[in-house]
Amino acid sequence: MESTSYTTLKELFTTHGQGHIFDHYESLSPEGQSLLLDEARQIDPALTNRLYRDLVNSHAPAKSSEGGRGFLPIELEMVQDRSQLGEGEREIGNALIREGSVAVVVLAGGQGTRLGSDRPKGEYNIGLPSGKSIFQILTERYIKAQQLAGGAVQKCKLLIMTSELNHKQTIQFYEENHFFGAVKENVIFFMQSMIPLISSSNGKIIMEEPHKISIGPNGNGALFDAVQRYPEVKAVIESVKYVQVIGVDNVLNRLLDPLFIGFTHQNQLQASMKSCVKRDATEPVGAVMKRVQEDGSTMYDIVEYSEITKEDATAINPATGELKFNLGNILVFLIRADLLMKLCKNVETLNSLYHKAHKKVPFWDFEQNALIKPTAPNCWKFELFIHNFLPFCEPGSFGVLKVSREDEFGPVKNAEGVDSPQTARDLIFGQGQRWLSKAGATVAEGVKVELDVMLSYEGEGLEEKYAGKEIGEQGAATYIK
Repeated sequence: MESTSYTTLKELFTTHGQGHIFDHYESLSPEGQSLLLDEARQIDPALTNRLYRDLVNSHAPAKSSEGGRGFLPIELEMVQDRSQLGEGEREIGNALIREGSVAVVVLAGGQGTRLGSDRPKGEYNIGLPSGKSIFQILTERYIKAQQLAGGAVQKCKLLIMTSELNHKQTIQFYEENHFFGAVKENVIFFMQSMIPLISSSNGKIIMEEPHKISIGPNGNGALFDAVQRYPEVKAVIESVKYVQVIGVDNVLNRLLDPLFIGFTHQNQLQASMKSCVKRDATEPVGAVMKRVQEDGSTMYDIVEYSEITKEDATAINPATGELKFNLGNILVFLIRADLLMKLCKNVETLNSLYHKAHKKVPFWDFEQNALIKPTAPNCWKFELFIHNFLPFCEPGSFGVLKVSREDEFGPVKNAEGVDSPQTARDLIFGQGQRWLSKAGATVAEGVKVELDVMLSYEGEGLEEKYAGKEIGEQGAATYIK
């Protein structure tokens, strides 16, 4: 709808009972008119009305994945530690990688605002000696995994989900950097949808200003919606066996991890996730568990820390001696492609993946010609979350692979303190030092070592080159490539 005219847009929105967004179009400045049209082109009024009808106006009960009679830990036999996997799983994974049977989706719709940047978050340079951006680190790891799998050419697809905020900038960044060595044709960019906020009183789209719709991205689960909206994305999903989904802000993400892929395939799982054991009972992260329904049945789900009682949060599992609910979500999933397609093809199922939230949001009152700040919730917001597919997994078909924080979870969310560029750098430096020491090198005290992503994926290939060697000057930062 990129070049859709005002007349066509007005007719479309009027047909769906949302033509009021253009009631004051003629009184806007040319710039205001252009801004309003740009926002309207991002909206599917038919979807908006359908969500309101099915999730709100039908007085639909809470989702089957909400409420219930409590929680249970996921089955012990469905949880495995990555360190326990071996060459069997690795070769299974590598074979699927060589075939190009695994696609990777990077959820990269956010900006680096909390990091002090107005650019796409993936462009952010976390301050390593190499000067690499998050996008470069992740893309090179995707390339390195394919090299290690023994493929003569890169066959796996890399799908990057952007938003209206950063789509053009992200594409430009990749083009300027020659796709960081990835095959250009294998990298596909797609935008997540924008969903307007809907008035609780009448189901109408809310305006933030006369020229601005109250609108926002439809959540990190936008992949579900994009499969139908983007033919090229759908074609990729239909051509592969598995889809790995990751967040952009974890610089230690192992894209196309053969052990993860092999673990999922060998156990014939519909889906799996990577998890880090929670630091303690109070760490405010979502955890995977089974939600007990009113009828006594259970379903897999990611449950936020705020949803469980203090008693549940601190409970000990007598079978393991650990916290009962300790499998933290680090936003790394592997989903079988046929399950993904099944969820996305059915409109009713897709609607059920959406969450509705009653929000208190300022709105423009055209009679008063002013922005009104309500004192109570006044609108509905609809969002998709990537983990919303879990309740659709059959019993015994969802697995959890426990991984080390030090090697696989380096989030960059805050400018300083916890989960900041500094903590991510320290994790990368610590990893480099461990890998070199294991290879027989002597690393000078206090040295900060960054090993190039293309040099080693998880510590392999270093012994022959660095065994017996001294690395770095005391206290200095060293980049090895």
